[in-house]
Amino acid sequence: EAHACDGHGDCPHHDHDHHGGETEPVPDHNHQFDPWRWINGQIRAPEVDRHLGQDKAKEMLPWFWMAVRSNPHNTDAWTTVWFAAASLMKDPNLARTVAEEAYRDNPDSLDVLCVLGRTYRLEGVRDDDKAIAAFSELRGKGAQKCEGDLDKLSDSDKASFLQALDYLSVYAADRGDLGCLKSLLDEARRTESRHAVVDNIAQRLKRLTP
Repeated sequence: EAHACDGHGDCPHHDHDHHGGETEPVPDHNHQFDPWRWINGQIRAPEVDRHLGQDKAKEMLPWFWMAVRSNPHNTDAWTTVWFAAASLMKDPNLARTVAEEAYRDNPDSLDVLCVLGRTYRLEGVRDDDKAIAAFSELRGKGAQKCEGDLDKLSDSDKASFLQALDYLSVYAADRGDLGCLKSLLDEARRTESRHAVVDNIAQRLKRLTP
């Protein structure tokens, strides 16, 4: 079943500075070196799907690892590494390693929880119980983060929160759980009333309503 994120939503959410079109040279390691800034000079992370193919992703992988290991709380770096593993390299085991390590370092990041849940839906490592647990944790932490006023979430957090509601509604529809679907629909509407996820959940609810 299609989700609101299909087509372009697979790309992770980023909110950092863009660099110019010229590639930065690898710096002299005698000076302070920020590997994530260097990577961002090689590829524009918000458009990583258009700048990286499978071969380039493999070539850049050591740099990705350097970026996350040098600053394990850089969630932009983690989600980019995950995207390269899951969507470009088509390596679900590597994607799981990335997602689980990212979660250990950033357990309160909604973006990281979102990719963790999506990881457990990948063919080869699929575990629906773990996916539900990750999306449910994201749902709870998202509500706590904004003290229940979901409209106050940042744009990136809203996107991850809505994806979690979308996936949870798929599982709720599979169970025939009307109460859960109604709750998810209410939360989606309070987050962003005109978002495609609202329509997705409403349609699932409608199909189950006598």
